[in-house]
Amino acid sequence: MNESSEWTRAQQEFFEAADHLTLAVDDGSDLTVDVGMVVVNGRVYVRAFGGRGSQWFRAAVRHRAGRITVRQETFAVRLAQADDDMAEAVDDGYRRRYAESSALVLSERVRQATLCIYPHEDRASGEG
Repeated sequence: MNESSEWTRAQQEFFEAADHLTLAVDDGSDLTVDVGMVVVNGRVYVRAFGGRGSQWFRAAVRHRAGRITVRQETFAVRLAQADDDMAEAVDDGYRRRYAESSALVLSERVRQATLCIYPHEDRASGEG
């Protein structure tokens, strides 16, 4: 049985095999953003390169719901600002996954704009 706040192991592996995800916040706009992601302790994290002032990050924190598309599969999600105590583990995830490119998301300004993406109970799967 799936808990609404956890991704299955198969989903985690699916995300880990993808380069990035596309996030759309349920705010009535058509705004989407492609971002790198990491899976840490079974949870999916993304960071806003523009920091907390990024339009999509502000919308995500305000509306707390959206959709992610990963390799042409779409999932309904809940969005929450990540706990500060996860910063180091998320940093390590970015270093492992993106090597030299990870420096772009390791500054304090960007670290403060970390979202945790949870599956929504009514997760939707797109057909591509």
